[in-house]
Formats: sequence, structure tokens, C-alpha cells
Amino acid sequence: MVFIAHEMSPFSDADVVVFSNCDSVRLSVYDGTESRTLPVVHAQGHMPNAPVIFKDVWDFWEAREYSYKQKKLAESKYGGRRNYRR
Repeated sequence: MVFIAHEMSPFSDADVVVFSNCDSVRLSVYDGTESRTLPVVHAQGHMPNAPVIFKDVWDFWEAREYSYKQKKLAESKYGGRRNYRR
């Protein structure tokens, strides 16, 4: 499961928060030329998975240059399987 907690608006923060129950999350930005992969921290206690925070990846003015069909794509891996979320 992957959930991108970001509105992608002119008022949104530059950091993108992703919630996932997988082992890692890869975020592809805009046209797919840049992607970042971060591990999901599986903490002990009441919160099984900490949110993954991709620092400084959203810029509204830069995103305006791309069509509305090209958006961020989050991919997570769990047990060798890939899950996608646009």
C-alpha cells in the first residue's frame, strides 16, 4: 500500500510525505528522469511504519512545464512485488 499525502498545489510544501507498509518507496518526479528511493522505517510500538519524507522534491512552477498527465509516481516494494500509486 502506498499513499502520497501531498496536494501538489501552488501552496504545497516542497517536501512530499508518503505512507507505506512496504520495505522501501521510490518517488519518480515529473518526467521520470529523477527518482529517489528511501527505506520505510518499521518502528516498534503502536505505529508500525513511519512516514517516508522526500525532502525538497516539489516545485509548482517547475511542475507547470509538464503536462497534467505526467505526475509523481510512488512505487513500493514488498516481498519482491511492486506496488504503484499516482
